[in-house]
Amino acid sequence: MIDITPTAADKISALLLENGKTDHALRIFVRGMSCSGPAYGMALDNEPRADDNVAEFNGVRILVDPLSAQYVEGAQVDWVD
Repeated sequence: MIDITPTAADKISALLLENGKTDHALRIFVRGMSCSGPAYGMALDNEPRADDNVAEFNGVRILVDPLSAQYVEGAQVDWVD
């Protein structure tokens, strides 16, 4: 699976709270391939799919679909200001 740094988890939690979406999770996905590799994306999602990989880091739920999981395995999400 992936890892979320405490700083990123704090920022994501604040974003969810600020937008009134504390019941949502962060979906991390791969959207297509190009000559330079996969294109990664993130979105807020409140409807996990039955086959999603679900993890929680510092109170933030993360959703990754099975196809994307192979491309984000071992990745780390961080926040840089």
